[in-house]
Amino acid sequence: MSPLPKVSPEVARRRAIFLTSSVVVLVLAVGALFLAARSYLAQGQLPLPGLPEAGAAEQQNTVAPPECTLLVSGSTVGLSREKARVLTDLAARDQNAAEPVSNTEAKVRVLWPEQSGQAAGVADALRGLTGPALDCSATLGPAQLQTMGPMGLTPRAEAVWNAVAKVFGTLPAGGFKPGGVTTGHIPGSSHYEGRAIDYMYRPITPKSIRHGWVLAQWLVAHAEPLLIRTVIFDRKIWTPGPAGADAWRPYTVTHGQVDDPSLQHLDHVHVDVLRNTGA
Repeated sequence: MSPLPKVSPEVARRRAIFLTSSVVVLVLAVGALFLAARSYLAQGQLPLPGLPEAGAAEQQNTVAPPECTLLVSGSTVGLSREKARVLTDLAARDQNAAEPVSNTEAKVRVLWPEQSGQAAGVADALRGLTGPALDCSATLGPAQLQTMGPMGLTPRAEAVWNAVAKVFGTLPAGGFKPGGVTTGHIPGSSHYEGRAIDYMYRPITPKSIRHGWVLAQWLVAHAEPLLIRTVIFDRKIWTPGPAGADAWRPYTVTHGQVDDPSLQHLDHVHVDVLRNTGA
């Protein structure tokens, strides 16, 4: 076998440069092809194995709106309906026991540790010191038309009565009686159908307004399971819808003396339930 011809150092150096350049060009070409394929597929053609499909990142970043919102020290905080029910139950029990708001604050730190830094503001909102602070989304139905029972309330309205009494005790109330009411309310009132209750907070004082808001917000938090259609108090009205979407709105007196405190619902919390599905 003939020996390999000797290669001069200059020729060897040129061959090494050529091979190195060829490898670099090949790597750049493969990289360009990969980037081109990725760009083509990312435009919605075909999913590239190991890569998220177009729009997947956006979908993953989509956050569902909160079920409830609470206005705390001028800022809105989101929370679940279950959390809202627990917190409004707490506010009701503390109010019934004449607990100071500072005690509610301490309990908020335990029940809602994520908001422990502003537990004082949360407690103020729950105890009615800041007016209408809580709103919850609610989808009501289905519901069948009901007739009055012995109390003069439909079974749904009576369920509200029982639920409130379980938490707040027996509160002074009106707007219903055995056999039903036929006068004393605006035309077409839900009271005439046995679907409404007025919880009285008299005389009208800063304390009565605070206590009324504790009940009003409790009713909002429990609106979905109790099929509550309307809550009115302190010149404000709430109806079901997405949380935060014009939840508590100004209530306008349309009949009678417009500056009557009772018609403005300053001395009572009005609550009514569905008549039937969608009404």
